Amino acid sequence: MKKSSSVGLRPILVLSYKNHAIDEFLVDLVKTERSILQSSKMIRIGGQCQDSRLVKYSERSAYDSYSEVKAARTQVENMNHLKDSIEATMFGKMSSFMAYYQQAFHDTDSQARKKAVTDATSIVMECIVKRHLLLSLDEQDEGEMVAKTPGEIATKLGFLGLCDSGDKSSRQVSKLVNNWDGSMFITALLNGVAHYGQEHWGDVVMRWLSGLYPLPPCQFKTSSSELCGKLSLSTDCTLCHIHRCSFSGVDHGQCKSPCKNKSSHFCIDHGCNAANCPRSRIPIDGQTFCHIHSCKRCLELDMISELANDVPPYNVCDKHPFCMFPVCMKYPSSLEENYCKEHSVVLCRSFTKKGKQCKKQARSPMMPYCADHAHLASNMFQEVSLSKEENTSSLEVPSPKRCPFIKKKGGQCKAYCAPGAAYCSDHSEIVRQGGPSIQTTPTMTTPIIQQTVEEVVCREGIEAMEKENQSVKVELQNTDDIGSSDVFEVDDEDADIASLSESNHELEGQHEQLSKSYQEPKDWIWNTSLENRWEACQAIISHLHYLLSEKALPSVKAAIQVARKELQHAKIRAKAKAYENKSIIGGTMVGCITRLESIRKTRPFAVIVEEASEVLEPLLFSCLSETTMKLEMIGDHRQLQPSLMSRYDFEVFNKVNVSMFQRLIEAPQGHEVPSTVLSVQRRMRKNICDLTRDFYSDIIEIDDHQSCHSQTIGERSSSSGNRLIRFAATQGREIPGVMPHLFLWTHGGSQLRSRVGISRINPNEAKMASFLAAYLVECGVPRSSIAILTPYKGQLIEIRGHMQSDPQLRPRRLLSRDPDDKDVCRLSTIDRFQVRQLRWLSTSPTSHLRA
Repeated sequence: MKKSSSVGLRPILVLSYKNHAIDEFLVDLVKTERSILQSSKMIRIGGQCQDSRLVKYSERSAYDSYSEVKAARTQVENMNHLKDSIEATMFGKMSSFMAYYQQAFHDTDSQARKKAVTDATSIVMECIVKRHLLLSLDEQDEGEMVAKTPGEIATKLGFLGLCDSGDKSSRQVSKLVNNWDGSMFITALLNGVAHYGQEHWGDVVMRWLSGLYPLPPCQFKTSSSELCGKLSLSTDCTLCHIHRCSFSGVDHGQCKSPCKNKSSHFCIDHGCNAANCPRSRIPIDGQTFCHIHSCKRCLELDMISELANDVPPYNVCDKHPFCMFPVCMKYPSSLEENYCKEHSVVLCRSFTKKGKQCKKQARSPMMPYCADHAHLASNMFQEVSLSKEENTSSLEVPSPKRCPFIKKKGGQCKAYCAPGAAYCSDHSEIVRQGGPSIQTTPTMTTPIIQQTVEEVVCREGIEAMEKENQSVKVELQNTDDIGSSDVFEVDDEDADIASLSESNHELEGQHEQLSKSYQEPKDWIWNTSLENRWEACQAIISHLHYLLSEKALPSVKAAIQVARKELQHAKIRAKAKAYENKSIIGGTMVGCITRLESIRKTRPFAVIVEEASEVLEPLLFSCLSETTMKLEMIGDHRQLQPSLMSRYDFEVFNKVNVSMFQRLIEAPQGHEVPSTVLSVQRRMRKNICDLTRDFYSDIIEIDDHQSCHSQTIGERSSSSGNRLIRFAATQGREIPGVMPHLFLWTHGGSQLRSRVGISRINPNEAKMASFLAAYLVECGVPRSSIAILTPYKGQLIEIRGHMQSDPQLRPRRLLSRDPDDKDVCRLSTIDRFQVRQLRWLSTSPTSHLRA
């Protein structure tokens, strides 16, 4: 490119009315001037560039690389994301919570109810954390959340981002939600379950919403005067299963008194009074000892038993000793006697030599031999020892019955039944609570944390809810797993429960009403009804809605406006830098007008307008500046003129449709403007160009370039159809299958109103043009060398639909949905068509009607 020495380094502004025209101009310019290709001294403004060869010169690729624009755009995106997150929290959390409320109270599926409670707990936890952070921020700023810059807003309110977005702010909320210690949020609730051990605060909130009540700690005092600390069996019995009396009565059920000591399983009223005896006393009024330590003689006489001196079968008291005779289990007739009647007078057990029993009196019942036979006493002691063993085995007390409880594996319990009970001490409590089919310990596992806890439903809470016309039924079918139990069922519901279809205005009114009377989560207690618990959570969500709508959201919206202005200013500065040191700035007229401030800063010295006959004069004037030294316009004033849609009166009375190019060319004598007319054409054959020569005869005589006499069909195309043309007799100079160069095909089809706007269509003519293109392809003409033009957009849509839907034309692949596919026919309207190296031009004019 040659430059005058007086011009300097300021750029040249190249403009056109349409995108495809400027793209063609710039592509040819890059091909001609290699220096532009190597040094990237050209920029294509606007975002409608469709030519891939100009992507590296596009405006977006130039200023998007600036870090200032990237940072400003990221800031706008972050603020918009924050705004969307806040609005989603405002209007989504409450509606979701109410949906879970309805499902938890009215769904018949227990698993669905439990899932609703779990999901509602997640919403409540997130709202509690966000509300806590907002209030903390409000206290730090002394009630003012408005920051000066978007960066400060993003820093302060960034935690309000959605938890599933994965950004830093959501991680801050998730960290507090997943934090094990929630004492800063639900202090009273955690204090109520402190004896359960360390537990995640989310589990506590979930059980709170499930309608469960924590069991009090066991009040049994150990030897060190410390409480047991284990979970009690129920709210009305503050003892655990270990320290509660195991006695079960037929009329009064199991005793609720504490065990008398650590080693006993029974209370003072039901335990044996013998020292360190863990057994229960005999279930008879007045008896104070167990069957081991009671005197059996007292029991036989229906007396209050004394403490036995020995174990069974010798368990008799001092008032009822046995006969002193060895192995004798009979009682003396009085306390003064030592032997029973049978052994009080004893004859000698020896025999005389004649085999008769000795009739002499024995020395004593202990020595049943007379003085003559005293030497036989040694044999007596051996017999006594053998006899004692036999008698002992025959006089043993029958063992207690075995416990009939069936374990999980199907085997029977090996323990013995407790006195006065049908089961052993371990299984008596379980059978009393759930029946013989229950085989678990009185603990439960929360759905979130694998930790054993024991919970029952508070009877007072149920009675209170029944007074409020709500039937709440808590079924704990399996106390070992809360997941297998029906948490609660509500048969009736207040009529004023908010439905899921409420509008945002109704929700806002509900938020305002609830936020005025909300209760701090720190003050939530266990001694509240189930309905009040859910209402307390609803009030917290409403208060969060109030904080977001009144304080956070206005600050974010104001920051978005500031961020957008900063982005716009950054783009202007970046575009000004992108235009610097450029030799060529190319684009459309509209694109130049929207960037006048940045383009004028580059001080362009020349303006070149391509297709100038189609440009409105006001638009062209706006692109000129004080630094413009040269204006060159290229066009044809006898082709298309500028047009104003729906402004026909402007064209008739104000002559707005006359371009500056046409006005200057047709200037009267004495006001002429220097101009040059091209006299050589390279597009058409001679006989086709003859149709237009007379149209320009008053301006210049048009000559044909020598290439018009030598060009062949498809010489620049790689299509397979070229082989057919090369073997033809004319070797590609003539169109195969159509003899004349100019072929006019008339028809009798009628013109109809298009479904698109006020355009026109002719279905018969569209079908003719489509099949003619298919015929030329069959004759060997490359698809890329065929163009079909029409003045109406409706007719263009009709032809395209016919080519793509007709079963006979679809295999020819005349058109393609792939924008990069170049081996297709060109289909366009006349005003948007740019002539390239075409060998066949088909027109579908219908009948041109002027409105």
